[in-house]
Amino acid sequence: MNIQDLIEDIISLPVEERIILSEIIQKSLCNVDLDSEKKWIELAMKRKNEILQGEASLILKEDVFEKIRKRFNK
Repeated sequence: MNIQDLIEDIISLPVEERIILSEIIQKSLCNVDLDSEKKWIELAMKRKNEILQGEASLILKEDVFEKIRKRFNK
């Protein structure tokens, strides 16, 4: 069965079943690892505080890309 056949089968289902199926698919797309998400937020807040306290500095993206170009275009 290819994707087009699957779509046609889904569309032919009764509305109630399509709603259930759409909810299942939507939940699967929104499945987030909360522990990882929490760690990323903590890291972002730590970096923000380091910048605000002068412990770290920002680098312009142009400078980063230039450094990468120099490194890999040898």
